[in-house]
Amino acid sequence: MHQAYIDPFMQAGRDVLAMVTGAPVSCGTVAPAGRPLTPERVSIVVGVNGALQGQVILSMTDATATGIAGLMLGMDAPEFDEMAASAVSELGNMISGNAAILLGEAQLHCDLTPPTIIYGNDIHIAVRAPALMVPLILPLGVVEICVSLTEAAA
Repeated sequence: MHQAYIDPFMQAGRDVLAMVTGAPVSCGTVAPAGRPLTPERVSIVVGVNGALQGQVILSMTDATATGIAGLMLGMDAPEFDEMAASAVSELGNMISGNAAILLGEAQLHCDLTPPTIIYGNDIHIAVRAPALMVPLILPLGVVEICVSLTEAAA
């Protein structure tokens, strides 16, 4: 997979997370993701169609998800409940939507599916294309963005 496919998600992730948390966000090292993926307990899956096809998966621990949700909601989120799930789902929308705009500016026009929340222990997610993982590091924890995209067949 081309680095150009992951850069928009890194930029959008940094920008959106900094905006919603009010905290600095740094990028860790981009690395190949395992197959199948074994994400953290809370994952947001967004499908990508168009010039690129595949999935983008944001993954984080319960503590990170509830911390971010609490900031987005303007109140404490002591557990990962329906409100917290709604907030992190919107986080997935915001990051993937901003990344889609950046991809479009690079003439890679894509449509996104609504985010799906996957929550639980010992989850394995199979993706068809090789994936790259980038950790976004913030004071609340780490949000891993896994990008598994290929060019659409002509």
